[in-house]
Amino acid sequence: MQRFLSQFIFILIAFVLASIDIIFNWDINLISDRVNYLNHVAEPYNDFYSVFSFFNFEFIWYRILIVIKSFVPNSNENFVLRIVTFFSTWIFLQAFRRRTSSIFLPIFIIFMPGVIEFYVVKLRHGLALSIFAYLSTFKSFKLKNIFYLVLCSIHSSFLLSNSIYIFGSFMKKLNLEKSKKLFLNIAFLFGGILFSISILEMMQFFGIRQYGYISQAVQNADFSGFGLYRISIFIIILSLSCIKIKSYDSQAVLYSTSFFLGFSFVSFIGGRFLSTFLPFLIAELLISKSELNKFIFWFLRLLVISLFTYGWFLNFSKPGFGFLYTN
Repeated sequence: MQRFLSQFIFILIAFVLASIDIIFNWDINLISDRVNYLNHVAEPYNDFYSVFSFFNFEFIWYRILIVIKSFVPNSNENFVLRIVTFFSTWIFLQAFRRRTSSIFLPIFIIFMPGVIEFYVVKLRHGLALSIFAYLSTFKSFKLKNIFYLVLCSIHSSFLLSNSIYIFGSFMKKLNLEKSKKLFLNIAFLFGGILFSISILEMMQFFGIRQYGYISQAVQNADFSGFGLYRISIFIIILSLSCIKIKSYDSQAVLYSTSFFLGFSFVSFIGGRFLSTFLPFLIAELLISKSELNKFIFWFLRLLVISLFTYGWFLNFSKPGFGFLYTN
């Protein structure tokens, strides 16, 4: 009965997010990034001239769109994206149900500001994140790293995300003491800060597709690296470094989040990478057990709920909950 209930709720949420423009009567052309994705469906990129281009121009993403379109040939481009959103959302919820052993925690996590964007706006990233999340629940799947590589051809940002996560998984095998784990998290944080200083030069050197857009966006960005959101994440990382955490890949999640938190302190580009690991960090906090002062432990959970509430309070004051272009 519980399994049936969870599937019913997850399918309902997936349907709602896939149809959100209809439910709220939004103009799809005003949804951030939607026009780009509609163009991806209408005219799939097909100029793959090297092995690197398969990742740089996301070969698998375009093949997925072509396959879906072949099964629904008479539908419009946005219907294809609805199918992508539906399955991405459903896979994400399934993955975090496996990770948290809960029906309701995955729902809370997917509706967190910063996470829900992946299933309304950043659909390609959301698909890659969902598959990554599901793969990460398998402890002894020998071919997992190969599938992680495939993810990079859905969204190229996972070239970096997967690399840091896999390196963090390797560091976990060292079985460090709590104090050393705390030190290592801080080291990853500073590593992210140092990495961010040279990110644009590396993107230009390797010919990364998004270099032109990002270099221009950096010049126009009104960015403040330190704020309540990032400071709260830093507090959560420090706290989880000192307690027993549940998932087999908990340390990899903490190291990755620390790295991309440092990345986001200096560069706004790091914000998307940080959002990739946000649901995993929140899941670790909500399912972990602590022998620390209970007041401190519940304070951290209250902090997460406060961030959730404050984020949606800000979103409700924006057109389309912040998902629509305003100019």
